[in-house]
Amino acid sequence: MNEEIRPIAEERVDPEVEKRNLKRTYNRIGLALIALVILSKVLASVVKVIAESDDTAAMFLSKYALLTNSFVVGTVILGASFVLKFIPKSQPKCKKLSAKEFITYAFVAFGVSCIGNLITRLFTGFIYFVSGIELTDRVSAAIGSAAPLQVFLSVVVLAPITEEFFFRKMLIDRMYKHGELL
Repeated sequence: MNEEIRPIAEERVDPEVEKRNLKRTYNRIGLALIALVILSKVLASVVKVIAESDDTAAMFLSKYALLTNSFVVGTVILGASFVLKFIPKSQPKCKKLSAKEFITYAFVAFGVSCIGNLITRLFTGFIYFVSGIELTDRVSAAIGSAAPLQVFLSVVVLAPITEEFFFRKMLIDRMYKHGELL
């Protein structure tokens, strides 16, 4: 009954094998991201052709531009996720955050986003001051002219879900085995 408890010996991996595995993982992730860009351009072109060929479709697509864009982005994310399915994944170790850590991270993230916003406003103000060209934000204009339900579905529901699914679940699960720093 009193068996000796010994730690399980970690497998030693040849550095060259690890380097090849890491390169293979990066190449596959690169292919997934290329697929993401190509598919988004193809779908955007299809939507543009449909809008140019039919006035009713153009009116519908302009009225529901945020939802159409969300559909395109969602389809693209699913396509790239399909490519990532061929990369073996590893499960990161879960670490529970204390309430204090969570609040600290939330304040730091808020501060960083405010600084980023300030830098962007300074940059666009500088461009306007130097060239006289006012940079317009098409996303803000689309959000401002859309129906509240569209904005809610696109900005609050669909965008965060697809972004978190792809970048957190699909990419990080496949990179984690190569170290936390990556």
